[in-house]
Amino acid sequence: MKEELKTHLEKALTHYTSGLHYERLIEARNEYFNLTGQVNEDDEDYELRMKSFNDWYIFQFVSTSSETTAINDYIFENSLEKSLGDCLVKINYSLFEFCGKTFRGHSSFKDVLHNFKFNLSKEGSLPGLLKDDIFIGRSLNFNDNYYLLPGLCILPKEVKGKLKKESKKVRKLQDPKKETEFLLKVESLKTKWVRYGHIKPDKIFSFDR
Repeated sequence: MKEELKTHLEKALTHYTSGLHYERLIEARNEYFNLTGQVNEDDEDYELRMKSFNDWYIFQFVSTSSETTAINDYIFENSLEKSLGDCLVKINYSLFEFCGKTFRGHSSFKDVLHNFKFNLSKEGSLPGLLKDDIFIGRSLNFNDNYYLLPGLCILPKEVKGKLKKESKKVRKLQDPKKETEFLLKVESLKTKWVRYGHIKPDKIFSFDR
């Protein structure tokens, strides 16, 4: 990730997970894991889930004692320039597919939920993804360069068709709140699948209304 972005994200996470903000962190942790399923330290994806929580906490969680997100507070308190502030506020929480490397060596992705493709900046890292992997994550667009945040929820390939079909239905609603509800539900189904690994994923990833 671009060093400027990485530095600000690390500072924001350090600041809003300690001191006077600790109660805010605990409130967020309780809410996130109630929504997506509890986490165990011996889970294979424990580290990724904690990174996903960190991203959600900084960029999306609004405490009952606050009117905005931690990143909005950070931008205001540090008087970040507009282009950088806009980039951080307009984070893209979505369902993605890794399409592989392009002819020029870029890492190509499709935003499945919002139906567009992009190439990851060469300054961006590719955290253990394989071609055709599908996952929930967050991307940033800064100066026309795309970056992925470290928190990824990698999903079973067997349900890719179901996820794409449901994404299309959600996209038609044009409702950001419904999109977030859908993505958090998918994260919770992933947790359930991990807990009940003997059950085929297409039996668990159900979106019947």
